[in-house]
Formats: sequence, C-alpha cells, structure tokens
Amino acid sequence: MRKYFLLAISIFTLNLCLAQDAASVVDKMINALSAGKTFEYTMAQTERINGTMHKNKIFTKVQESPKKVFIDNIEGANKGVQVMYATGERDNKAYVNKLFGVKLSPFNGMIRKNQHHTLLESGFGLLLRSIKDAKKRALAENAFDKVFSLEGSVTFDGKSCYKLVLNDPTFSYVNYTIAAGETLYSISMKKNICEQLILEANSNLNSFDDGKAGNVIKIPSSYAKKTILYIDKATMYPIYQEMHDDKGLFEKYEFYGMKVNPAFSAMDFSTDNPAYNF
Repeated sequence: MRKYFLLAISIFTLNLCLAQDAASVVDKMINALSAGKTFEYTMAQTERINGTMHKNKIFTKVQESPKKVFIDNIEGANKGVQVMYATGERDNKAYVNKLFGVKLSPFNGMIRKNQHHTLLESGFGLLLRSIKDAKKRALAENAFDKVFSLEGSVTFDGKSCYKLVLNDPTFSYVNYTIAAGETLYSISMKKNICEQLILEANSNLNSFDDGKAGNVIKIPSSYAKKTILYIDKATMYPIYQEMHDDKGLFEKYEFYGMKVNPAFSAMDFSTDNPAYNF
C-alpha cells in the first residue's frame, strides 16, 4: 500500500512540475511576443479552405507599429506576387506588383484569395492575443494544467524547441448576432477567432464580405480546439504552429530563418527597393 501511495505522490508531483513548467514557458513566450517590433522570416503556410489544403511559401518583412508589411510569394498559387503595405501610405492600400500599380484594400478579395488572414495579421499579434485569451479563460476556470501542457523538446529548423500543446475542452460553435458596423473580420478580431472557421460554419456566408447587421451566425468559441506550438528556446518564439478544430487540421505555419527585431531601413518597405520586383 505504501509503495502505491508513494507512486501516486510521485505522479502528482511530476504533473504539478509539468504544469508549472508550462506556465513558465507560456509567460516567457507572451513576454517575448509582446516585445517583438520587427520580424523577417520565410513562412511555409498550409490552410484548409473548403476542405482542400492550400500550401504557400512566403518571405515576409513586418514592422508592427506603424504597420508595414512586405510579402513575396515564393511558392504556391500566388508565386511571383509581391505586396507592399505601409500604414498611412497609398491611402492605406496595398500595392501589388502583378496588378500594374493597382492599389487594393488589404481586405480586397483578390489579395485574400485562398488566404485565411489579411496581410495585416502578418507577424504574431493574432497568435499573441489568442494565447493570452486562452490563458485568461483557463485560469478563470482553474484549469490551466488541463488546457496547457508541455510535452518535451523537439528540433525544428535546427533549433531546440519546447513542444507546447493547448487543448480546449470547451471548443464549440455558439450563436452570435452581428451588430451594426461589424464585419466578419472585426468579429474575428474582437473574439480572437479564425475568420475562415466562421465562413465554414455558416452555409449562407459565401465570402468574408457577407453578413449583415441583425444576422445570427455561428462562430467558434475560441481560436482552436487543439494548438501545437514549437517554441524556440533561444528566442521563445513559436516557430511552428498547428491548429485543429473539430474536423481536424485547419492551419499550419512553419517559420524558417526567423529574425526578431531586425533593424529595417526605409527601403525595406519601399517599392523603389531594387531587390524587389515592383
């Protein structure tokens, strides 16, 4: 009996330590993400759209505030397309090299084709908000160790990483009434959820522009049912992200050559940069 009692104590202590480790990793990741001002990376993107996985590889430079983004699609359906966006410039519209100087809203369907997110979500802001939201809700229910778990170490892109897994047992779809002035995008930002999942949950919505004030729609209760993150131990940045809903994988983002807080010049976000193809 004493042996089993000691075993139970050991298992309890191990679980407690793992929960504490997960909490420490989450806090360090949140602090690191909050301190990020500029980024440069190549992202391998896999996104589920209408049941089909769409893959792209995108070289990206991001300045968080004021928001500036340069995107170069190097693989996938949009290969060769480069996009430049800078807050306050070109009437807050994006310049697309393949459209002969046409300026488009970041929310334009041509730019967003086969994309879950707008170029404004480049970087880590959306992930940071969703992680903070998940932590807040888990702590409110005294269920942090049920939601967040640290599952050892992995190597990704030559970097030693923590493997952090989030499981949301409360993930579901709930009714939401669209208020005046709201869009699917503004709802997704307010609720820290994926806009694409709203589309998939409502057969009467055919595009991100659909939905009118007073419409009752289904929205996910949180960003994902399950999230898997590989967090670079050196920078505490999640350089591998995998999100699942009730149907399975719906997003995967892999970051290569990650640079955090690189020093950009004005030419990094200029269409006059001779290294770009504008």
